[in-house]
Amino acid sequence: TIVAGYDLVNEPIARSPEDWEQLARRLVAAIREVDPYHLIIVERLHGVKGDWRTFQDLNFFLIEDPNIAYTFHFYHPFSYTHQNTPWTGMPEDSPYPDENTLIVPADTQWYTATFNNPTLPPGNSGWRYYRGQKYRATDPNLLTGKPAFVSRDNSGSAYFGDFVIEEYDENGNYLGNVCEGKISSLAGWYFWSQDGSGKIELAEGRRGGQAIKISGTTADANAAGNDYRFAVTPGHSYAISGYMKGSRVSKNAVCMLRIDFETSPSGKKLFRKNKEYLRYELEKFIEFRETHNVPLYLGEFGLYRHCFTEGMGGLNWVRDMLELLDEYDLSYTYHAYHEYSFGIYWDGSALPNEASANTGLIKLFRGR
Repeated sequence: TIVAGYDLVNEPIARSPEDWEQLARRLVAAIREVDPYHLIIVERLHGVKGDWRTFQDLNFFLIEDPNIAYTFHFYHPFSYTHQNTPWTGMPEDSPYPDENTLIVPADTQWYTATFNNPTLPPGNSGWRYYRGQKYRATDPNLLTGKPAFVSRDNSGSAYFGDFVIEEYDENGNYLGNVCEGKISSLAGWYFWSQDGSGKIELAEGRRGGQAIKISGTTADANAAGNDYRFAVTPGHSYAISGYMKGSRVSKNAVCMLRIDFETSPSGKKLFRKNKEYLRYELEKFIEFRETHNVPLYLGEFGLYRHCFTEGMGGLNWVRDMLELLDEYDLSYTYHAYHEYSFGIYWDGSALPNEASANTGLIKLFRGR
């Protein structure tokens, strides 16, 4: 057997970043006691007790040794690479590339909102179309907007149906709808309550459709549509309008349609689901390589098999990745050669054969 090198641990998960660093240093020292020559590959920390954040230095640490390479795995955007995987519960994603899909910075947070829109009257009221006021985005910190259904201090129930968010240019000219929502499920809606009161549920809407119902709140509460985010253009104006209905709405309740605006405290920008986003994520690791002048190796990148179904763009993603890896002169391993979920050959219980081959992917690699 010929040993090319030692890869210490695949996707290390520890109780703390320090635990993995200490173990890795011990392993390197033990190997060097018996083998001073072979390459040792050290992977960055993968996670801490189910926390997958990047803590510092991309979860890397440097070890004083003349023959060490550092490695990482790349699955971006995760909602695309791991869509429909049974172990994550990720739903089906849009194809790649998708210029309509926004990828927001990890530190995106609430910044301000449209607070002056019309509200439901107290008591009972039928379905009615409420037109919101225009809000001009003059603050340069505004990054994204999204719809929110507000039901504050309401012991009764507020119903929210189909809605639109309109965009206007600097001169007030209507440009189109940046967001159109037809309620069909609670997917993509995040319910927040200041004191934990209230609940959100799917209810019967107008004309046989469906609606979102928020009831029993004793403080500020709302449902935000994270899946309906749109990019804010400085100087443009936005207005949300849609259908609402009330049932035993409290006298002092505030129930209305709202646009929530978000910002990135670190000043990061939005990306679309395309090659430039892949470049942005990859360049973080290239910067680590250049800053510390160390060998870097991409130990895994790949896609779940569903991404290669017709129209999902899996080959586009792999092609863009390969072009970027060539551009940055980065060695890599595609994950995986032979397994059910990510394999170039999908039948993990038999030898590779044509029946289980991802022929498009094989052709792509052979054409390089």
